Amino acid sequence: MDWWGRGFSASSLLARIIRVAGVVCAAATMWGHIFAQVGGIQPGVPSIDWSQPMYTTPPEGPAPSPGPATPTAGGEKPPATGPVSGFMPMLPGASSAGARTPMATGGSVQEVQPSEYWLPSKSGALQPVINIPFEVFEKIYSQLQSGGQPPAYTITELRISGKVEGSRAELDFSIQAYVQGGSWVAVPLGLDSAAVLAESQNYKGPGRYFLAFDPKQGYVWWVRSEAEDTHHLRFTIYVPVTRSDQGAQLRLLTPQAAMAEATLEIPEGPVVFEVGEGLQVRTTEVGEMSSRIELIGVGGQLGRGGQFSLGWRPQSAELAAKESPLLELSAKVTARLFSDHVVTSAELNFRAFGGILHEAEISLPPKAILLLSEEETSYNVEAIKSDPESEYCSAVRIRFAEPLKTGGVVNLSWRQELSEGGEVELGFRPGGRVLRNYGLIVVVSPTPRVCEWALQGDIRRVEASSRTELVPKPEEILAAFEYYSGGYGLRMRFLPQRSYLTVRPEYELTIHSDYARLVGRFRLFVRGQGITSLELLTDGWQVEQVDPESLLAAEIPKLDDPQVLPLRLSQPILGSSELVVTARRKLQLSEGKVRIPLLNLKADLIASGSLTVRSEQNIELVFDASESVGILRQDGEGIGPALGGFPIRGYFQLEPARQDHQVFVADCFVHRQEITVASEATVLLRSGSGTLEQRIFYEIAYQPIETITLAIPESLGRSNGFELLLDGVAVGVIRSLSKPDAEGKEEVSIRRIVLPEPRSGRMELTVRASFPVPFLPPRASASVKVPLVVPREGVWKSNRVRLLVEEGIRVQPRTGTWYGAVDSFGWLEGPEILLHTEGGTTELPLALHRPGGQRIFVERAWVQSFLGTRVRQDRMVLRLWTGEPDIEIRLPPGVDPDEVWIAVAVGTPENVQKIRRELTPGGTLQVFLPQRSQAEPVFLDLTYRLPYQLRQGHTQEFLFAQVEGGVWIQRVYWQLVLPSRWHVVVDPPDWLGEYRLDFVGGVFVRRPTLQEDELAEWVGAINIHKAPQSAEVYLFSRCDSIVPPKVIFIQRPTAILVSSAAVLLAGLAVIYLPVLRHPAMLVLVAVLLGAGAAIDPVSTVLVGQAGLLGFFLVGLAAILRRKIEQPVGAMQEVVAAGQTPPELAPTTARLSPVSSVVERSAIPGSSAIRG
Repeated sequence: MDWWGRGFSASSLLARIIRVAGVVCAAATMWGHIFAQVGGIQPGVPSIDWSQPMYTTPPEGPAPSPGPATPTAGGEKPPATGPVSGFMPMLPGASSAGARTPMATGGSVQEVQPSEYWLPSKSGALQPVINIPFEVFEKIYSQLQSGGQPPAYTITELRISGKVEGSRAELDFSIQAYVQGGSWVAVPLGLDSAAVLAESQNYKGPGRYFLAFDPKQGYVWWVRSEAEDTHHLRFTIYVPVTRSDQGAQLRLLTPQAAMAEATLEIPEGPVVFEVGEGLQVRTTEVGEMSSRIELIGVGGQLGRGGQFSLGWRPQSAELAAKESPLLELSAKVTARLFSDHVVTSAELNFRAFGGILHEAEISLPPKAILLLSEEETSYNVEAIKSDPESEYCSAVRIRFAEPLKTGGVVNLSWRQELSEGGEVELGFRPGGRVLRNYGLIVVVSPTPRVCEWALQGDIRRVEASSRTELVPKPEEILAAFEYYSGGYGLRMRFLPQRSYLTVRPEYELTIHSDYARLVGRFRLFVRGQGITSLELLTDGWQVEQVDPESLLAAEIPKLDDPQVLPLRLSQPILGSSELVVTARRKLQLSEGKVRIPLLNLKADLIASGSLTVRSEQNIELVFDASESVGILRQDGEGIGPALGGFPIRGYFQLEPARQDHQVFVADCFVHRQEITVASEATVLLRSGSGTLEQRIFYEIAYQPIETITLAIPESLGRSNGFELLLDGVAVGVIRSLSKPDAEGKEEVSIRRIVLPEPRSGRMELTVRASFPVPFLPPRASASVKVPLVVPREGVWKSNRVRLLVEEGIRVQPRTGTWYGAVDSFGWLEGPEILLHTEGGTTELPLALHRPGGQRIFVERAWVQSFLGTRVRQDRMVLRLWTGEPDIEIRLPPGVDPDEVWIAVAVGTPENVQKIRRELTPGGTLQVFLPQRSQAEPVFLDLTYRLPYQLRQGHTQEFLFAQVEGGVWIQRVYWQLVLPSRWHVVVDPPDWLGEYRLDFVGGVFVRRPTLQEDELAEWVGAINIHKAPQSAEVYLFSRCDSIVPPKVIFIQRPTAILVSSAAVLLAGLAVIYLPVLRHPAMLVLVAVLLGAGAAIDPVSTVLVGQAGLLGFFLVGLAAILRRKIEQPVGAMQEVVAAGQTPPELAPTTARLSPVSSVVERSAIPGSSAIRG
């Protein structure tokens, strides 16, 4: 018996199981002894003397009943002697309900019964094992091998009966099957060569059924019923009968059944039956007019593998056959085709069985002329003719010089004339008692031919490329066939092969002012024989190129005005191919009409194609359908509209009478070049700066341009960021064409841009630049000229400017050529203003005005605070605009006005001016500013100090110096510098933190986004006061005003201590309180941590980094708790295994405090400790 295909027999498998069980038992016993020695003497287990043998005879006592122990009443199981997760054999001297008495103390030999062992099953329940008889094990093993499941179906009965009628047998097919219920079951029936009569089906059974045919299995009977039951099906089938000179034969593929039988009646005289393998004859009845035979299947099969085979022949043929041996003939036949005849050469290999072969007879196909060889052979060939005067022979008789006892080879050749239709019948048939007849027929033609064939009988076509052993030139093989019985027919028809060329043209015609260019894409399809040359009908075209070049065998011939251009191909073309021809011809468009014939290929059929006509942009064509030949227009009439020529595709079909002559005719109109331009500019005006983005749109019609000329103001051309983009691509070459004036200055320069390629249609030029704008403080006015670029070519279509003005600024055009929606005073209100003019101009002069508002405007402010433990120093740098001669500054409480340092610069930070300051009666510091223009900014640098107490954990407010009056602060930065180891816990409200996290030295550090030098350059500080390297620097910002910030500080040791303590307490609670390890609690904690990280990721990272010490201590506590609990748990398991002897009571008492509760498990003899 095979065990999972590995070659294990049942006996060897049982031996392996017993051997493995013994090893496991020995190992379990040894571990039991070790536990007994280490953990003390267990109840009921005596100490072991290691000097004695491991297994000894147990003490005498009443022997228990044989067989496996059963659970006791009340559901209790026999006491276990060890852990239930492994084998634990009984120790010497132990008693158990499952123990056996292996041997009596006397000298007689007794049977030693193995002990029971309890093992957990898949569900966890304990089951006794090992103590089962071998017969029970063998039965279980057999069930596992067979699966223990009956098959889905079983065919219990198969009956076939019927009679032979001519070339077919009409049989009654009856089958009975037992089928499992609940689903569809497929019962394969075979019957591959049979035809089922649908109206003859008769079904008996409780369910449903239907018949289906599968190409691999034959007929399949599909059955479905709700329960297991027997089903019966009966129907009639037709089976073909193969007949030959030797007799007849019936073959049929049948299914396997428990009982199978067949009965067949033959309406013929005395016959001799030939029964196939796997069949037994029950009875035969042979009469003068009919015969009958009854067969039963061996092993439930009607024939070997279900192949039912029954043959019969007349008794006269049987008597004649006894005089000649059985013959096996294999042949290799080559049929070579010529112009009007076929020559067949056959190599015949004879083999004789059951006698000596003196002669053989071969039947030839009709109208065969035997070709005798002049070479000496060991056999003679005699032609058998039905008409002695005819040259055709119907058969040949082969006489061997020496009779064949085993086998021999004969070569025959004959010739057959082709009929008018090229038809001929090939093949031959052997005579006599033929046991087997098979061979190969290869049809060969030295010239390309088209062949058709009709097959009859046991013959099939095979792949010709795999049958090249008979032909030296495999490319000459037309077809190959295999036959495998005595009865077959092969009729063929050969037709001469010629080339048949189909061409589908696709043209692209481009018309220029003086010539036309034609690209013809010809899709070729060649059937029959491959072509080696093509003829191109040029009709006045000059061929420039033919692609692909590898298709031609030579260069294009140079002929003077050829009408037909021959093209020799490098190799014959068969099937699909493509040829692209490029040609050119001269044109004269002054006549107002263009007439262009199309070149083409000479072919058997020119299919419908397409024509695409394009023209230069100044040429407009109107298609003339009345004069065009072979071209049908299917979309608009015009080609080349007013704004440039885009292609218009036309479709045409070639008429059969004009296959090689198509003419395109159209009316022609030539236009001059037209250019129109439009400008749209967007100007952003802010106090102190302005930017320009101007888009110029060109529309070029009829003729392309290669250059464009622009008038560019010099102030715009020399500005920073000036760039020109043509359709989004920067312009490469710009040349100046203007000349400077007498002083060498250029107000407007004329520049020419060379285009990368000639352009037509729509084109876009983009100009981007910046220009200066005076700063406008409140209640101030200024003038500005917006520079614009003006194209020099084309006619203006529109010129518009869109002004985006800073809030609070009014605009007024200074000239009357620009128009917009103004108020009653002539001013334009923002923030968006639209202006337009006629024509082009290089500048837009504007008047700007800002009405009265805040008295002082602080554009930029920087406050720098240095904190010590006892003192604070503030530095305030302001960049402001004001028209007032002085400003007042209110100092914070605790600042001595005499210790305040003030510096003032005008225009630039380097232009420091002398100032005068006074202390007003109201306690403010009045600073008198130097004389200046309203367009110049003022830089104020103020430094002071005051007492300050730095405390941690308290909210501390910072009061800064304030500029009195109406002050608008656009942007302010506050830089806070703290001593080392001091940190900001809570950022000030209403201020935005300007910092980022950097990973430095293995930790995350909060760094400001701007350093001191960057802030000083931004605000325009007179000098820089850098913070120490060890200091902690924070940066905050806000807009509109300086609000006193409120900050909470903490020292680094305190932060680490608090964070680590919180983490440690939380970790110890999770370790020692099981309720906190509940999944719901863990999910809640994870959600809270994730929410905190999403709300303030920076603080979350810093707090987590500060609590790393706590995480380390929590991990250390978890490891220590695990290490301490392991020895105690082991001792608890030893103590819990049973009752402690009285002499070891102190040991148990010492262990009792460790375990608080001890419960007995469901299994007697085992216990578990719950802490």
